[in-house]
Amino acid sequence: MLFIKELVKHLPPLDSPNPILALSVHPGAVATEQQKGATQAYGIVGKLLEGAASLGFMDPSQGAESASWAGTSPNVGERREEVQGQYFTEADGKVGTESEQGKSEQLAKNLWNLSVKTLKEKVNYDVKM
Repeated sequence: MLFIKELVKHLPPLDSPNPILALSVHPGAVATEQQKGATQAYGIVGKLLEGAASLGFMDPSQGAESASWAGTSPNVGERREEVQGQYFTEADGKVGTESEQGKSEQLAKNLWNLSVKTLKEKVNYDVKM
């Protein structure tokens, strides 16, 4: 979410001929094969966590709703000024639901700068945005 928050500052404006929308989404708690790692790592305690996840977490199709909405819904385009650079935990959700750290412009800028620096140092790529 921090990366997207800063990325939109480097994209063409939304009223340009080729606007780019950038949103971040979180699927929520989803029961996937990933929970099996808890059993392998923590034994019986992990098995209990795995069982709790299967009872209380969403199934994968429910977990995919927010990302599917962000990538395909005409409503995203209609709300583009409102949703640009925002974080969503549910399809067609409210903006501004992230934590205080998630709202931090400074943390977003720091992550961007670190990403640009890392790309240059590790793979000799200059970000031109």
